[in-house]
Amino acid sequence: MQILKLAFRNVLRNKRRSLVSIFVLVIGVMGLGIFSGFMHFSFWGIQANIIHVGMGTPEGTGHFQVFDARHLTADEPKFLEYGLADWQELAKKIETIPEVAYAAPRMDIMGLLGNGEKSEPVIGFAIDPAKEKRLPGVFGSAEPYANLEKMPDGVILGRELARTLNAQKTGYLTLVSTTTDGAMNAIDLQFAGTINTGTPEGDRRFILVNLKSAMGLIQTDRVRKLAVVLKESGGTDRKHSGAEHSRNDYYKADMEKASLALPALLDKEKYTVRSWRQLNSYYDAVTGIYSTIFGFIGVVMAVVVILSIYNTMFMAVIERTREVGTLMAVGTPRRYILLLFLLEGMIIALIGGILGYGGTYVMAGVISDAGLTMPPPPGGTQGYPLIIHTVHGWWISIVLFIMLNTVIACFMPAYRAARMHIVKALYHV
Repeated sequence: MQILKLAFRNVLRNKRRSLVSIFVLVIGVMGLGIFSGFMHFSFWGIQANIIHVGMGTPEGTGHFQVFDARHLTADEPKFLEYGLADWQELAKKIETIPEVAYAAPRMDIMGLLGNGEKSEPVIGFAIDPAKEKRLPGVFGSAEPYANLEKMPDGVILGRELARTLNAQKTGYLTLVSTTTDGAMNAIDLQFAGTINTGTPEGDRRFILVNLKSAMGLIQTDRVRKLAVVLKESGGTDRKHSGAEHSRNDYYKADMEKASLALPALLDKEKYTVRSWRQLNSYYDAVTGIYSTIFGFIGVVMAVVVILSIYNTMFMAVIERTREVGTLMAVGTPRRYILLLFLLEGMIIALIGGILGYGGTYVMAGVISDAGLTMPPPPGGTQGYPLIIHTVHGWWISIVLFIMLNTVIACFMPAYRAARMHIVKALYHV
């Protein structure tokens, strides 16, 4: 206990040197903490957008998608040959799983959309808007789906496509496609609004139509897949579309339980299940890059902290050489000297870690509440808010990491002090 008091008094005695060391630690902890909070927000935001809105695709994937087992392994003889014929009963069955909110049917649709004067190639989905309008949540707008729900013969267009076809003025558009037998067919659809897909190509080509209209056009009763959406903490059925994101919002679904329950419920011979991560490789690519960058920054920050603390403690040893010699001359054990300097480093590390943690929490709130916006990601058309997530687990790990590096940096100067020759130390000038 006595040695701890002495170490603390030594830290207070050399105020300028101690403050510089603490400042370096605070900057190190805050730098890594803020970056890790932003990285966590980015990972969560990418995941949420892939699931709820679509990233790299013009429609959210949902948490899982269920297909006919042959769809992903064999070539279809004709369109929707390997679709889901019993999709209504299958959807009800899937919705009995406690973690599942709903299962929404989807059908791929493509063809030519015209206004009587010009036509454009289009691709999109036929959907059940009553279910799909619940998918965007706070991450997108449910308005296009609500409009489509009101118009059974409606069509939603990407913004650029609507402008190209002058859809608002035309009112009705004609969609031409092929039936499952390969024959040409056409239906008239009422313009029901636009959707922002988040990608330039999606805005030029994407459409949404009611499932019933598409079935009449394609002449089928099958769908391509079921998009399975799970219940999330914070509520999947959030009605706060467009609400501001909070640094404490981490809407999560129990993917682990659902990933076990879904395959157990379904016949593996008839159906195959794919998670959102398997359906979109964008997430793994981005997280890989971010993790590499964070690791590099962590190494650089650790080197800066180690060199700074090493220099500070080394100078402390040099300045206190005669003091160390006096302690050893009166019989103080060398291990006591070593422990004294290590404790001083630990006290500095502890103070710097606590202040850095508090500073990170405050700055995360300031940045998140500042209303700053990041530019659109590659291939995107919309920016997104700059939010620093509150990730206490990551921040504690960063504090411990910086403190460990501080103690490591203190060891060599402390060892040097403990190995001094008493006579040389006493005569040091």
